[in-house]
Amino acid sequence: MIKKLSRHGNSLAILIDKPILDLLNINEHTHINIKTDGTNIIIEPVKVESSSIISDNPKLQKLYLGGNQIQVLEGLDKCIHLTEVYVENQRLPEGEKLVFVLNSLLKDCGYSNPNS
Repeated sequence: MIKKLSRHGNSLAILIDKPILDLLNINEHTHINIKTDGTNIIIEPVKVESSSIISDNPKLQKLYLGGNQIQVLEGLDKCIHLTEVYVENQRLPEGEKLVFVLNSLLKDCGYSNPNS
C-alpha cells in the first residue's frame, strides 16, 4: 500500500486505513511507538502488560487500556478521581481472564459490560 504524507500544522501525518486499524486493534486511544532502523519507519502499538504505572498517577480520571495484554489490573485504589476504565479487547493467552484487584476502590461504582 502506497500512502502520501499530508500537512498537519508544522508536521506531516499519515492516515492509516480502517482495515489495518481493525486488524491491529488500534483506535484513537492506542499509544503507538514510532522508530526507525535507519531505512524504514516502524509504527507499532504499545502493548501494556502491567498496570503498575497507574498507581503513580493519583489524579487520573479516565483510563484507556484496550487492546493490550493485561491479566491483572491493580493499583487503582490510589486513583481517587478515577471515573472511567476501559479494558476491552485484551490479548490474553487462551483460557486466561482479566482479573480486577479493587480493594477499597470505587465504593459507588457502576459496572457496565457491553457483552452481557
